[in-house]
Amino acid sequence: MTIRLLGMAGVTRRPSCQASGLDWRKIIMPFTFRKRIKIISGLYLNLGKRGASVTVKAGPVSHTRGASGTRTSVNIPGPFGYTKRTAKKRRNES
Repeated sequence: MTIRLLGMAGVTRRPSCQASGLDWRKIIMPFTFRKRIKIISGLYLNLGKRGASVTVKAGPVSHTRGASGTRTSVNIPGPFGYTKRTAKKRRNES
């Protein structure tokens, strides 16, 4: 059994997706938004669908601070690199 969605030619939804707990909208129509704006050399403003962040980059080293925490990365040409993430601490709301 196949259900045809209105206005979307060739896109179908199978009942097995619903039974397995998968959201068919995430599979068929993924939405991403990412934009990097150069402020000055080595300083970037990153915009995404979940918020904004700022990146400072100097050669192979970059440091990003955003709403979800900080990330420090070192990228060496080839398959080598190192990334350290620090999650932002949540405030205890009383």
